[in-house]
Amino acid sequence: MGEAKLKKAVTENLDIERVSMAIAKMCSATSGAHGQDCYLHAALGKAMLTRLGARCEMAIGYAAWRVGDGNADTLVHHPSALKGAYVGMGGGDGEMYHAWVEVGNRIYDPSTYLIRHKCATLDALDGYVTTIDWCPDYLYVPRSESVSFNRVCMETAGLFYYERVPLLEARARREAKSLDPHVLLTTWILYSNPDCVMTGPNGVFESAPL
Repeated sequence: MGEAKLKKAVTENLDIERVSMAIAKMCSATSGAHGQDCYLHAALGKAMLTRLGARCEMAIGYAAWRVGDGNADTLVHHPSALKGAYVGMGGGDGEMYHAWVEVGNRIYDPSTYLIRHKCATLDALDGYVTTIDWCPDYLYVPRSESVSFNRVCMETAGLFYYERVPLLEARARREAKSLDPHVLLTTWILYSNPDCVMTGPNGVFESAPL
């Protein structure tokens, strides 16, 4: 089998749901910044998919998700919408950005199950009640399905936007800590044994807290 066909076969046979469940269990039970740990989710996603034979890379930039049909039912990581924005990962200057994984021409974001958690945190701060009609367990979609930031802000639930920003990628990689090998090993054990219960400082999780 040629290299291109082999790469396609590996990508098409990935059990993304199983990978995502393992990452969600691990992060939900143990992360000290749960809800603001998109880099950890993406780093684990990249490491797990690489171990499974997929060619993939971390991506860092801006993102937004239309979670409901109301005027303000949008969750964003974008500098042009500071009001109501949730900071998933940022530097000392408060600049917002998000991390995900790109597998060929696909976007893989294992952190979208946190949308409800993020919106609840925001609502507690600003008093708004976000209507959430769309909260995928994870995203694994063709890049062509990502729409413009303006469309996400102006249209209806289910739209999403991802834009890589090379300067942010370089900066985030300089500042990021290496992935703890024990965290990766535990995540792999959770992937290999989907019925495992994960216990950590944040609680006990038999399944992903979706």
